[in-house]
Amino acid sequence: MQAGMAAMDIPITCCDQLTPDAPVHAALGAIPDSGCWLLVSHMPLVSRLTGLLVQEAPDQGAIFSTAMVVGLEMPVVAPGLATQSISYLP
Repeated sequence: MQAGMAAMDIPITCCDQLTPDAPVHAALGAIPDSGCWLLVSHMPLVSRLTGLLVQEAPDQGAIFSTAMVVGLEMPVVAPGLATQSISYLP
């Protein structure tokens, strides 16, 4: 995947804080403050992070299915400020 993204001149950043079992607040601190970005990770991090960003409650995040994509929009990256704009399950 990284080779394909690099071929399209899309910058790639790997972050040690964005692992499946990472504390959600540590992961939140590793996310860029602005711009459009794509997070590729696994459960339970994506569920906890979505819950924190949308509902300000990490334990209330959606359960993600394999290959599921969720789009969030927010004015700034902070707990409770995101709105889920899309949900796609191939």
